Amino acid sequence: MCDDGIKIELRGKHVVLFVVAFLIVAWVIYIPLVKPSLLITQKPIRILEPKPSVTLHDIHYLHSSISSCNVKNSMDIKLAKDLTSNNINGIFCISNEIEENEPMVVADDNQASFWSVDLLGTGVLGIGSATDDNIFVNNGLNSYKVNITTYGNHSLWRLIHDYGFLSEADWSTYDILVLYWYGGGSGSTVELRLESEPGGGFISWYFVDDHQGWKRHVFYLDSPHYAFRAGSKDILHKVRFLSLGYLPFAGVWYVDKVILDRMLGVEVEIDISGLLKTTGIVALYSYNPSTGNFEGIATNYVINQKQYTSISAPLHILDGGRSTLHFGLSADKIMLSLKLPGNGQAIIKFIIEETAYSLDIIYRPYYFVVLLLFLLLIVNGVCFYNDLLQAKKRCSVRIKEARKL
Repeated sequence: MCDDGIKIELRGKHVVLFVVAFLIVAWVIYIPLVKPSLLITQKPIRILEPKPSVTLHDIHYLHSSISSCNVKNSMDIKLAKDLTSNNINGIFCISNEIEENEPMVVADDNQASFWSVDLLGTGVLGIGSATDDNIFVNNGLNSYKVNITTYGNHSLWRLIHDYGFLSEADWSTYDILVLYWYGGGSGSTVELRLESEPGGGFISWYFVDDHQGWKRHVFYLDSPHYAFRAGSKDILHKVRFLSLGYLPFAGVWYVDKVILDRMLGVEVEIDISGLLKTTGIVALYSYNPSTGNFEGIATNYVINQKQYTSISAPLHILDGGRSTLHFGLSADKIMLSLKLPGNGQAIIKFIIEETAYSLDIIYRPYYFVVLLLFLLLIVNGVCFYNDLLQAKKRCSVRIKEARKL
């Protein structure tokens, strides 16, 4: 009975001790083993000269890897301390939610008057028909339908448009070319090619016909996948031939609206006031969807309050393209200037290296709370031990008194 009384007496009085001890132990084990980073603060992030179509987002994570941009917009960026490197990092997604910025139509309705079907090589392919189609349409009144048969003498087919000698098109002021292709799921590689003169150099882009139905394909004009005896700037100033296809298969194919467009310029400002020392490094990364990794794009050095900026690579767009970014840094701001295509998204991460941030400013509240928790644990432990001794003494007195009776 005496032991039971001790347990009942101590159970209610020191329940806080066991709760605090459990939380501290769980926190200490969980952070280094499970959680890769520790949230320490949030800072404002904003778009200078806001544009209705451009929004900032949080990031969805799936098993420690990025799956998508969060639908919810955010005007704060979460800063976390990486427990393996001791660096501070922030990450956000920026998206342009309109499809076209400043489009110039290359071809849309009635494309039978724009394209010609050209057969190349030796084989069995031939032209069945090439007409406008008002059934499988993605934009406007009709699309362009090509029926390639096996009743011919050629091995490849392509669509081609000739702007004509002395009538070449100047595409040098545009950033992207967009076209809509009706996929047949053939798995074949489709080529888009620009040429300045017959038999001369050319630049090319490729995509795989691995989808069913309409798909919007974006080609970044300053980043061709292949260049033959020509630079992209030379060709874009003087486009004579636009061609599409180069496929060795028979079948029915559709192409719809083709446009040129300019990317939308956006300036982003991130508040890092109170974080930077006078000397340090802030590095910038963008997420490359083809590799699933963040790749460095810029490093800004602050040495004795002087700034040095290095742009090392273009900005990755989540559709597989690349854009441009400029990076500036002051004592209390990170400033980014970038370009986004229509429906374009980019995920950007910045890292403040350990030597660049003020540990005291960031962790003063954190260490204060942890210290209080451990002091509380120690005090409760001492009280618990003292109460246990007192309870045992009282129990001994009761036993002695009971024996006398």
